[in-house]
Amino acid sequence: MHLKHPMWNFCGESSFGSCFRCEQLKISLIFNVILLNRSVKRETLKLIETFLDKAEDQPQIGKQFVPPMMDPVLGDYARNLPDARESEVLSLFATIINKYVALS
Repeated sequence: MHLKHPMWNFCGESSFGSCFRCEQLKISLIFNVILLNRSVKRETLKLIETFLDKAEDQPQIGKQFVPPMMDPVLGDYARNLPDARESEVLSLFATIINKYVALS
């Protein structure tokens, strides 16, 4: 017995994914997940930037928080296609440079 979710009832096929409309829906869902992930990444970068900008214990944060964060953030930025790179990464590192280079 094959059970379908009501969302797929428009499809007369016996299995999900075997019709053109189902394929379009899958592509649309994947695209929406990608957009959501990018939004989460942007908001996380903004949150980190605000935290670093407003933190009171600047030297401690500069030593313990910033170095482990650099490789994952910059690595992700470098791996992305140029058109998909987040400008928030540049803004975050501008804040890091302005705040923490003077402390070194």
